Amino acid sequence: MPLSDWQAVPLVTTGDMWTAAQHNTYVRQNQQALYDGITAHEDDTNNPHQVTAEQVGAATQAAFDGLFVAENVADTSVDWNDLTTPGISDYLIFGSNPNGPGSASYYYCIVYVYNNKSITQFAIPYSNSAAIHQPIWYRGRYLGTWSAWQQVWVSGQIQHISGTGDCVRYPDGLQICWATFNIAAGDSVPWTFPAAFVATPSTTGGSWEAGEDISNGSATSVTVQHSASSNRYVHVTAVGFWK
Repeated sequence: MPLSDWQAVPLVTTGDMWTAAQHNTYVRQNQQALYDGITAHEDDTNNPHQVTAEQVGAATQAAFDGLFVAENVADTSVDWNDLTTPGISDYLIFGSNPNGPGSASYYYCIVYVYNNKSITQFAIPYSNSAAIHQPIWYRGRYLGTWSAWQQVWVSGQIQHISGTGDCVRYPDGLQICWATFNIAAGDSVPWTFPAAFVATPSTTGGSWEAGEDISNGSATSVTVQHSASSNRYVHVTAVGFWK
């Protein structure tokens, strides 16, 4: 409250000027002291009344800490579909357990719930060397139906490989390779992919003039040729899987 509000308290008027002056000085001084005390109290952020979290219904620090502690290891029969309590599950659980993301590594299960019905579930890898390099997974349950697990990709999981051309490998197994060749009239060149596929990929070639051809395809290479009457730059792309 501003001091001006306290100063609105009426002062004493009397025919005895000395008595009035003493009284009014006393009132003014106490108004200022009261104002200073209230202002200091309002500015005190150190819980001057020592109110506890329980008194106001707030969660304690121990309760918050408990939300992020898994104290046990689940057996292989625990079903991920049954992990629906908000917060972190009480135990580590294999990704290969029923309805899990699939990896036979330990995961923390974190659950978010909306309106006691809709659920988003995360699988976070455990910290040991065998699990920490596994991906993070998530899925949802809406109107009683679980979605498929989706992988969270990070930049370190997308590999770039250079060689004769370039190649990218994605965590889900997709691999794309590409290169450009200056091919003499009627000639051909072998292209060894920067990284091998698990099977013969789908390979296409193109230039500003028709006549390119792809042959002798395998998981590691193809032959690129062009039937034009002069040199041509041919751009080739191979798409397949690396795992």
